[in-house]
Amino acid sequence: MAWEFLQREGSVSELCLPFTSGEGSSSGYCPRTCSDRSQAFYKYYPNRERAVRRLVDFASIKKEIFTNGPVTGGMQTYDDMYLFQTGFYEPGRYARASDRHSIIIIGYGTEYGRNYFIIQNSWGTEWGDQGYFKLWADTCDILSLVLAGDVNK
Repeated sequence: MAWEFLQREGSVSELCLPFTSGEGSSSGYCPRTCSDRSQAFYKYYPNRERAVRRLVDFASIKKEIFTNGPVTGGMQTYDDMYLFQTGFYEPGRYARASDRHSIIIIGYGTEYGRNYFIIQNSWGTEWGDQGYFKLWADTCDILSLVLAGDVNK
């Protein structure tokens, strides 16, 4: 549904409208000017011919982020995720699976011989590390739904 919305409405750059999160609610208002008035309000639209691609492994996600920037994803959340504060999120031993959650993967790395993603969440800057967290690439079913799309500039 998000890709359909972008196809119809387009999206501006994060320089124009920086990430602030809806703090769990939506105003339903879409601005028509950039937060920084020196930026041009220009909408990007997904390329209809290659609108969406599914990425299935760490290497392809890493390449996409390096080449084209952030990608969207879905992950399994657990009931202890709401208590997370900083660093790497890993479900606790007795954590129970809850809903699937949409996120944006903005970066990647390798630590202790394990691959991980840097993720932008939508729960506000009071959650996690100012709204961000790291997630091991083999955790929370993160590789099951990662999507990228080309935009017309």
